[in-house]
Amino acid sequence: MREKVSSNPQELRSEVLARHKVSDFVRHGAIAVKPDEPLWNALKAMVTHGIHGVAVMEGSKIVGVFEENDLIRALRALEEDALSAEVKRFMKPAVVVKSSDTLRNAMVEMLRGNTTRAFVRSSGLLRSGVYGVISVSDIVRVLTGDYRGFRVPGNTDRPVSPPKFGDIFGDVGSVAVKQVVRDSPLTLDASSSVADVAKCMSEKGRHYVVLLEREVPIGRVGDKDVMGAVFDAILDRKNLHDLMAKSYLQEMVVVPPETYLHEALWEVIDKMSDRIYVADGKKLIGVVPLMNAIYTLAKIASE
Repeated sequence: MREKVSSNPQELRSEVLARHKVSDFVRHGAIAVKPDEPLWNALKAMVTHGIHGVAVMEGSKIVGVFEENDLIRALRALEEDALSAEVKRFMKPAVVVKSSDTLRNAMVEMLRGNTTRAFVRSSGLLRSGVYGVISVSDIVRVLTGDYRGFRVPGNTDRPVSPPKFGDIFGDVGSVAVKQVVRDSPLTLDASSSVADVAKCMSEKGRHYVVLLEREVPIGRVGDKDVMGAVFDAILDRKNLHDLMAKSYLQEMVVVPPETYLHEALWEVIDKMSDRIYVADGKKLIGVVPLMNAIYTLAKIASE
């Protein structure tokens, strides 16, 4: 039976990661693409399954990982030809950890590899292949005691031929951000601690929290930033309640609802971000993830 992680605020310390093994929280299976598939296939897999990265596999062997920030690199480098490029051109080395490793070890390896997920292999002699994945979001949930297991969905039926991404500047150039805006951004006061942010993201199942100062957004903090804060806490022997969230702020791209989606998209790519935040005046009213914006425009262009 899996050990329950304490939700007591006093237990929101980085030391909890040293008490648990990767095997306690690994999600079996992983969504994967092949190295020679187009980036469009990887994008569709991520959007369809609501994930931020996929394994890159040749047969049963993992050869890399492709994540949201790799998609941004591809778009900056190739622009309208990006979705046709092969995954292997922009994938990065995968982080692989043992099931017997501690969550702290997995966290450190993810930080070193600049990735949001680690793939897990068994520590035993009879089972040495990669069989699961653990992500930055899982680490945050373990910290807050709100870990919920995830079912990894099956394979996605992906088209072989990607749409021409450059076509989005033609007939679909009039698509406005307000037409595709989705969830309202998750917000907290700028005085919040890293522990407050972690708990809020965990409870709501989100990857980012926007910090407000007098109801005006000043930046955002993501689950990867929380993981970096945990590393700082380990080094300085501090409690996550003692670390201020605004010390880990990222810049936001904020646009009015009437902004053309393709214009907002390129602003986000230019700033190496992954979200379009939508504001009516100073009030945030929604958010459009980068992957969803690209997927929406590419689908319209292919119709």
